[in-house]
Amino acid sequence: MPPPTISTLTFKFDHFPSLGNNIHDDHLTTTTGHRILSDLKTDIDGNLWRVAMYPNGERSVDSGIVQLCLYNKGEEHLVAAVSFVVRGSTGRVYYEKPMAPGLLRARGKSGRGGNIIERRKILDRAHEILVGEHQSLVVEVVIQVCDDVELYEWVSNGGHYYTPQNPCLKNLMRVLKSPDQEGLADVHFQLDEEVIHAHKLILKMNAPELYLLCEDADTAPIPITGISADVFRIILCYAYGGTFPKREPIKASSPEKEPILKLGLQIIEAADRYGMIELKILVETYLVAYRVMRKHNVADMLLFADAKNCALLKEYAFAYAISRSRDIINSELSAKLKESNSLLQELFVAAAEIPERRASMVGSGG
Repeated sequence: MPPPTISTLTFKFDHFPSLGNNIHDDHLTTTTGHRILSDLKTDIDGNLWRVAMYPNGERSVDSGIVQLCLYNKGEEHLVAAVSFVVRGSTGRVYYEKPMAPGLLRARGKSGRGGNIIERRKILDRAHEILVGEHQSLVVEVVIQVCDDVELYEWVSNGGHYYTPQNPCLKNLMRVLKSPDQEGLADVHFQLDEEVIHAHKLILKMNAPELYLLCEDADTAPIPITGISADVFRIILCYAYGGTFPKREPIKASSPEKEPILKLGLQIIEAADRYGMIELKILVETYLVAYRVMRKHNVADMLLFADAKNCALLKEYAFAYAISRSRDIINSELSAKLKESNSLLQELFVAAAEIPERRASMVGSGG
C-alpha cells in the first residue's frame, strides 16, 4: 500500500457578515438555502476541489448554522477522509470537524460536509474568528485521499461473492472455540479471572514467541499480563487461521463499530510481542487505510510507530504532522515529539522533501 497523500487547502469567504443577506421590507434578513461557492483549489496530487458554504444553513431546520460541503471537481471518483478547520484571526483553531473516509464522486456529483459552527459565534467579535479588513471566514480543509475506490463502493453496498473455502481453517476455529476443547488443549493461559485454552503445535507454527513462553509449561495456567482478554483472543484467533473481524463499511466506521480502530495499537503491540509479523502489518495497514490520524493523536501515533518499527504508520504520521505542523508546534503535543531527537530529525528531513516533491510534479506537468 502506498503512503497516504495529505493536503491542506485554504478557502476564504470574504465579507462573511453580508453573505446570504436579503433586504425585505426595509429589514436585513439572512436566508437559508443561499449557497456560496469557493474558488477551485488543487491538491498536491493535482485533484480539483471546491467548497460550498451555506452561511445560514441549507434548509429552514438548519437556520443559524453555517454549513460547509467539499466537492471533488476532478474527472475520477475519490475516497477521502476530510477535516474542516475554522481558524481565527489569531491563528488559533476555533473549530475542527473530522469526518471518516467517504466517497466523493467526480465532477461534484456528491460532497462531504455538514454543520460546522453557529453563525452567531462567527459574528461575535469577541471570538476573533473573522479575518482582516474584509471580515473573511477562513476554512482549512485537510484532505486524506484513500486509494481503493472500488473496494469502498463494493463494501459500502454490501456486495459479496461466494467462493468455497478449504474447511481446514473453519475446523481449526471450531477447535479453538469449542466448549469441550479444554480436554484437547495442552496449554492454558490465565488473563485475570479467565482461562483461555490453546495448543502448542499451533502456537509454534504461528506465534513463535508465545510458544516459547509455554514450551516447557505443565498443565498449570500461564499468567498473561499487559494484554486484555479481548486482544489476546484476537491474537489466538489469527494464529488459528481466523480472519480479522469483518470490517464495517468505511462510511460507518467508528471505534464502537470497528474493533480494529478501538484496539489497533494494542493488537500491534501484542503481535510484535509474540512474533506475529503478518498480523502486525495487517493491522497497521488497516489503520492507515481508515485514515485514523488526527491532530490530537498524531504525536502519540508517531512515537508508537517509531517504537514498534511500523514503517507505513510512521510515514503516514510524518505526512499528517507536516500537513498540520502549525497546529502541532503550537500545542502541548509538540512536547511529546521532543522526547526523541532522532525522530525530530527525521521529521525535519521529511518536511524538507515536500517542496522537492511539489517541484518535481510541476516539472513533469503534474
